Amino acid sequence: MRGALADGLNPSDPVVVLNGAFPEINMKEIISGRVVVRSRSDQAEPIMQRIGMLYDRAPLTPENTSILSAMPESAEDLARLGLDSADFDLWEALPQAYGQTIADRGFSPASTTHATASEFSRALRSKENVIVLVAHAESDCLYFPDGSQVRPADIEAMRDEIDRNKPVVYLFCCETAQYSMVESISQTLLRCGAAAVVAPQETIRPDLSRPLFSNFLALASGQPPITGLRDAENATGNYSMETWLG
Repeated sequence: MRGALADGLNPSDPVVVLNGAFPEINMKEIISGRVVVRSRSDQAEPIMQRIGMLYDRAPLTPENTSILSAMPESAEDLARLGLDSADFDLWEALPQAYGQTIADRGFSPASTTHATASEFSRALRSKENVIVLVAHAESDCLYFPDGSQVRPADIEAMRDEIDRNKPVVYLFCCETAQYSMVESISQTLLRCGAAAVVAPQETIRPDLSRPLFSNFLALASGQPPITGLRDAENATGNYSMETWLG
């Protein structure tokens, strides 16, 4: 399959996977090295229009991007996330490491906000790019360290505002694009007007996600983010964040 696809495409061509018989398979791991987008729809024309708009989007800047840190910074934060506070030593170094990455890539501390449900809502309404870092999540819920949560119904309540703003949402959060009988956070965002959602179907490790995030910030600051993500994936070999378009 990989060879046949490679022979029939130019290296710069995006690959679009519509619907498909094996939706749970991460196609980026099969068709690596390219822009690969997924859709549950089988309507090719609107999906191609969305891809064109993604290629036309401006690079990431501190002004058009909101970075929301959902990493626990204390044992109490971990407990509010519903996790074992005794495991905080596994998380303790992560916020500083990610913070340093953000600063190294030219994004000031003001670009990063502690993630809460209200801050997530504000970002969806006002920013072109919304990045949620390492939130504890299930397919249909984002959990934040202050104890607040975001579920599909909360996103649905912002539908008109999301549709007007059309953000691209990057969820470095486990299983937020998972295929199941329950509508995922990613599906709801797309149904409510997000231009795209970049999110994993599987669990992800924060330590392995940081090199991808670091490269993405650097490479997407000088080109459309969709190609910046491709180049960051190729640089790190991490293809866990799938791109979804409706």
